[in-house]
Amino acid sequence: MAHPLQLGFQDAASPIIEELLHFHDHALIAVFLISALVLYIISTLISTKLSNTNTIDAQEIEIDLEPAVPSLGVKTDAIPGRLNQASFIISRPGVYYGQCSEICGANHSFIPIVIESLPIKEFLN
Repeated sequence: MAHPLQLGFQDAASPIIEELLHFHDHALIAVFLISALVLYIISTLISTKLSNTNTIDAQEIEIDLEPAVPSLGVKTDAIPGRLNQASFIISRPGVYYGQCSEICGANHSFIPIVIESLPIKEFLN
């Protein structure tokens, strides 16, 4: 018989249901452990020391810039007075060059952009 505010199942009236309730309890423990493991893995991936948000500093400039690095497929707007940042994944180490791709003034296409990519072990040392 069910009771008010009952959180579990009703009392079993047959041996098959009793075994099913025991199986449910054991399966629930396994589901809880797997969920805790997945939550731990996700939290360690999100809060790793290797993740870094590199900002493109364009706060002193009074016009809008659009820095681009074609070999990485990165093109972003840099607005003065705001925190300007872009995230991307680089698959191999090297030095990558880019320029301003916005026609916003004289010689703006000659503003250099250099990104140096390092292996994780070198970066941490």
